Amino acid sequence: MDKWLNNLVNEVRIYLPQVDENRLATAYEISEKFYNDKRKKVGVGYMLVRPREVVAELMDFKPDEDTIVAAFFFDALDSYDYSDEDINVFFDGDFVRLLDGLKILKGVKLITEQSEDKIDLLRKLLIVMAKDVRVLVIFLASKVVQMKALAVVPDDCKNVFVKNVLDVFVPIASRLGVYKYKLILEDLCFKYLYPEKYGAVGKQMDRLGKKKNEFIENTSRVLKDYFEEKGFEGVRVSGRLKGVYSVYTKLERKGLEKASDLHDLFAVRVILPTKYVDVRGEEDVSHLYEILGMLHSQWKPVPSRFKDFIAVPKPNGYKSLHTAVVGLSDGEQCFPVEVQIRSTSMHEEAESGVASHWLYKDGRVHSEWVERLSDLHSEMKDGDSVLEGMETDIFTDRIYVLTPKGDVKELPKRSTPLDFAYFVHTDVGHRCVMAKVNSKIVPFDHTLSTGDTVEILTKKDQSPKLEWISIVKTSTARAKIRNWFASQDDQRHVRLGRDQLNDQLKRYGKPLLNPDMRILKNYAGQKLNQQDRENLLKEIGKGTQSAGNIIRKIFSHEELMGGAKSVGTKLQKKRRSIKTDGVVSLEKNVVVGGLAGVAVKVAKCCVPTITDKLVGYVSSKGVVTVHKSDCKVLSRLSVDKFVPVKAKSEAKAAAGGDLYRVHIKIEADKRIGLLGDVGSRIAAQGVSIFSYSPNSASNEDRAIIDMHVDVKDLEQFEKVLDGLAKVDGVHNVSKES
Repeated sequence: MDKWLNNLVNEVRIYLPQVDENRLATAYEISEKFYNDKRKKVGVGYMLVRPREVVAELMDFKPDEDTIVAAFFFDALDSYDYSDEDINVFFDGDFVRLLDGLKILKGVKLITEQSEDKIDLLRKLLIVMAKDVRVLVIFLASKVVQMKALAVVPDDCKNVFVKNVLDVFVPIASRLGVYKYKLILEDLCFKYLYPEKYGAVGKQMDRLGKKKNEFIENTSRVLKDYFEEKGFEGVRVSGRLKGVYSVYTKLERKGLEKASDLHDLFAVRVILPTKYVDVRGEEDVSHLYEILGMLHSQWKPVPSRFKDFIAVPKPNGYKSLHTAVVGLSDGEQCFPVEVQIRSTSMHEEAESGVASHWLYKDGRVHSEWVERLSDLHSEMKDGDSVLEGMETDIFTDRIYVLTPKGDVKELPKRSTPLDFAYFVHTDVGHRCVMAKVNSKIVPFDHTLSTGDTVEILTKKDQSPKLEWISIVKTSTARAKIRNWFASQDDQRHVRLGRDQLNDQLKRYGKPLLNPDMRILKNYAGQKLNQQDRENLLKEIGKGTQSAGNIIRKIFSHEELMGGAKSVGTKLQKKRRSIKTDGVVSLEKNVVVGGLAGVAVKVAKCCVPTITDKLVGYVSSKGVVTVHKSDCKVLSRLSVDKFVPVKAKSEAKAAAGGDLYRVHIKIEADKRIGLLGDVGSRIAAQGVSIFSYSPNSASNEDRAIIDMHVDVKDLEQFEKVLDGLAKVDGVHNVSKES
């Protein structure tokens, strides 16, 4: 037997005693023959993957037999002469599914600037993940092998390939929890795409490496000795420096230049033997919390750095206790050291992610993220939706929210309660009537944050609303809503579309549709016949067209804002008192913490203006320095000294150009707090109320509110109308002439 193959079989036999050696040997021989034949044909300068190197990359994860055999066939899929019948005789159906998945991904082209290429890749990723996630782990291993062999590839091909890996496969490795591949791939991508930056940070890490590694060794020894003295056996303590790319992103995020200024360049891991409560396999974690208590009693903990991912695991299954303590080493007492405490089984899952589940024979790992991608694939009907959906649901930052039972759910950042409802189940989304966040009722467009507890209330007779399409942020939820409307009958769509368009016409004080829909006769530069007009209403009813967009194509900006007078001239006197040399003076026109007259100065690092989102920092002399809210310098300042800063409304008006004074009529149920809620919705859009007059309607249970508000453009006016329509008890909001 070949020496390399013999070593492989011995390694596999340790964790799979019943491994079929003949099967591995046959697959190995086929793959080596194909590789050697192909190498003779292509010569030097071609990025040829040797299958046994892919297998070697997988071995840290203890792959199952089918995965190893499939990896051997990785580069022979398109050229080796075999039939499906032959494979079914020699290999079982589970293995054939793995091969099918690899065939799909092998046919993917490199992504160029053409979105069709990206759509093709993302569709294929969805298909293989839905079938068997092991395919993707094999493919990631092949990318690692290819990245390590890039030196022989011409630069023009190299850059496109590397950008593909960084943009697509690094995020997927992260989501799957395969952090070994994530770290290797992002460092190699950084090296090839930005060699100068990589070299600069790499040199700093080389200089720091010896010192930091000595500190890690000393710290690990101190912790291990301490825990063994306390009677804990089998404790492993280790640590490692962060990768070059990770250090670079931290420096960028914090606005620093030197890696030595970072105090979280590494983490120390305390790994204890896995214990089980009983034969059912439930893990006992009491010894992990006991270790945590001992650590905190011996060294000073940093309360803000404690996280319990055992009580509340991450959605990808990650479990660990995270803390930080000060004073672990005599020479390094000036900064806290991060310590992660976990069992052996938790550590294996933390390092390998879905790859720690090879023993699931069918490869169907129960991951919420993978299941959500399967939903995405089944819901999306067109290429653009796939592209948008994958970019929203894979490649964006995440938040972690809780169900009332304490289960953790992972969602894209900026998700709403409606997104959460559709994430739980399609029917929960369709029947949603109310949302509570942290036990308080919130509107459907409320933005969720990490740590929120979300409760959804439903009714059997509830159905989706068209406006939900513009509320939800995830493409999966949006697709489910659109598909519901698309499943309704045509005449229902026409009725819904007519109602939606009439609501918009009424909102702007325009005549409602007549029976022949004459207002749609000349639309977007075309003449529409009766059937075309009905089809347009049908599209609105299905949710594939927005009534608001239709209105804007029928009427000009001036027609929609007709009757609204420009009030810019009335602000000129105020502007002259506010502006200096044509620029609104920020120092004299901000309110700090609700108080005017506080001494302020403009930060030179970001140079904020009156229209930016602002935050203040109190200096030792009591002067408030005003920064942009996204200024990088803020990450280096003490949070305790931050104060809220707002621009005065008249200053914002002066900076924003002419305003339009618009007359709005609101019809609503009479109730206590109605005016306050109306005012809050208007203020949320940064709009000033010029005047208002509440009047009783003929029905004493109804109120009519006439308002004049100052808006800067049609877009802002529409946001005001949308906000007012969501106020509890409001039946109608419209613009008056």
